[in-house]
Amino acid sequence: MQAMINKSISHYRILERIGAGGMGQVYRARDERLERDVAVKVLPHDTLTDEGARRRFRREALALSRLNHPHIAAVYDFDSQDGIDFLVMELVPGQTLAARLLERPMPETEIIRLGGQIAEALEAAHEQGVVHRDLKPGNIMITPKGQAKVVDFGLARRLTAGLGDTAVTASSDIQSVIGTLPYMAPEQLSGGEIDGRTDLYALGATLYEMATGRRAFDKDRPETLMFEILHGATRPVRSLRAEISQDLDRLIESCLSKEAARRPASAGAVSQTLQRIREPDQRDTGSESGRDVIHSLAVLPFENVSRDAAQEYFADGMTEALISELARLKALRVISRTSAMRYKGAHKAQKGLPEIARELNVDAILEGSALLVGKRVRVTVQLVSARSDETLWANRYDGDLEDVLDMQSRVAENVAKEIQVHVTPREATRLGLVLVHRPARG
Repeated sequence: MQAMINKSISHYRILERIGAGGMGQVYRARDERLERDVAVKVLPHDTLTDEGARRRFRREALALSRLNHPHIAAVYDFDSQDGIDFLVMELVPGQTLAARLLERPMPETEIIRLGGQIAEALEAAHEQGVVHRDLKPGNIMITPKGQAKVVDFGLARRLTAGLGDTAVTASSDIQSVIGTLPYMAPEQLSGGEIDGRTDLYALGATLYEMATGRRAFDKDRPETLMFEILHGATRPVRSLRAEISQDLDRLIESCLSKEAARRPASAGAVSQTLQRIREPDQRDTGSESGRDVIHSLAVLPFENVSRDAAQEYFADGMTEALISELARLKALRVISRTSAMRYKGAHKAQKGLPEIARELNVDAILEGSALLVGKRVRVTVQLVSARSDETLWANRYDGDLEDVLDMQSRVAENVAKEIQVHVTPREATRLGLVLVHRPARG
């Protein structure tokens, strides 16, 4: 590739090599027609195996060039000369986020600012039907003015369009899979459906690294890393950096959910959440009348994320215990176990939460997952509004199996606090609540 320096490809004069990856070599080049510097990516030999594939990819590259967003590096052209396929892209000055993270983890204010810009870029692309599928710190540039720009947007997906776009396989060669293994979502490895939520997983992995200075999953052997992505649990961000806020920790955990359906609904939702974290004083500026009033609740069957059928009893037991705890609050109507268990497994997946809430005639849904590893327990829960289908509250609880009863009470306590249901002094004592002299919602 060094032989290309000072040579011309089409009307682009190659100046220097500036990067490389599984999708080709990248050069700084001079566009001699428009007199500007650009980035030229020379694709690997035989990437596009026939003329039809080349034509299709050219159309896709030109479609990508119409993405116009301040945090997306533009694609200018795709062409071929003397059997060499190449892409022409905006040359973004600065350093990659990967290079920045070699220095130290970022302060939370910077994580939120840059993370919001990346989420906005994803939102703009997803609205046009473009999925990146290889988002990672190496594909995010930080300009000299401190702005984030996502590069190679959609190219990993588009590069294989028309070539079968086969499902990702568990290859031991990281470069042979579509994407970069440490940032790949479980559905990429298992051959599942790829959509915008796949990018949200990669965004979560990137935010995790920005916050902690380490990858969410980091194993030496690719096979072990794949297993961890599919089945393992990350260490909570706050266990590595206690100064990180709980809200940011929860958002990152949500993005890294194994199930795509449990991730935030969209990149726009991630951007809005980051905005609320950045401006905490503006979180509750709405009038009380505009907030959700919750008098009734359904606890849906918790998911057994271990995938071990022998542990199904633990997830079901957590569901039943929370129903029992919350049902003791006289001001709250809680759907019975028999009615709630109808939505276990596939029956829940077939319906959206708003539809389930309508069928059960409740104001909110409490759902979650349970994981038992040895004598350690992890429970995640989220409270979802039936009216707006928005997550009102979410949390994660880690502890020992012997303390699981206390954990169940803490979950019920936090739910009662969040919905501000009227609690009697006796109920408050049992749950450990501290009563505040304020009117209940509704």
